[in-house]
Amino acid sequence: MTVHILYDNQSVRSSLESGWGFSCLIDGKILFDTGESGPALLKNLKEMDIAPEEVDTVVISHPHWDHTGGVKAMLALRPGLTVYLPSGAEEIFPDKDALAKAEIVQCPESTEVGPVLTSGTFTTEYKGSLMMEQGIVVRTSKGISLITGCAHPGIVRMAEEIASRYAGEELYTLLGGMHLVDMDREKVKQTLHQLKELGFKRIIATHCSGEIGRELSDHRTGVGDILVL
Repeated sequence: MTVHILYDNQSVRSSLESGWGFSCLIDGKILFDTGESGPALLKNLKEMDIAPEEVDTVVISHPHWDHTGGVKAMLALRPGLTVYLPSGAEEIFPDKDALAKAEIVQCPESTEVGPVLTSGTFTTEYKGSLMMEQGIVVRTSKGISLITGCAHPGIVRMAEEIASRYAGEELYTLLGGMHLVDMDREKVKQTLHQLKELGFKRIIATHCSGEIGRELSDHRTGVGDILVL
């Protein structure tokens, strides 16, 4: 199953827009997060020869501006798209008007989205307020992979839950924002070691994982990259 990186802090091609945030296209049709900028997201789709009409579902990891900025632009082009949100996210969504043209599905528990699953909603406190977040679980012949937006509830906590839920199955890739940006090198190394100890064979840090997280990843990614799970 392919994952196209559509939005990230860094790009692998100069013709593509980068910025603070994250977005990827899973299996050619499931948009996971939308970055901070709708115009940049649409430009990257065009540059990567992906028509917006190919997107049939949007999954939002958590209601922060740098993951929801392209929702309005997508729904202007594709009114009626189903948008999967972590439970409670609609109430604190940064731009509620952006959701007016969407079919909203709340995901308190793991929810099927075509060939993938949401992780179900994790909750945490972030800057004094409740934050809810979900990831994407992908099952292929290589094993179980987890894709995260920012992992505010803790990347180890989220990974431990998925490893426990799929105990006995092979784990493969952990991809996405891991909120390691404020950690020193030793703490980042320790965190990545914990993730490997859980059984994930390939760790690819994006967005809020910081330069050290990217450096210590098994693969350095960015906008324009295409990964296979």
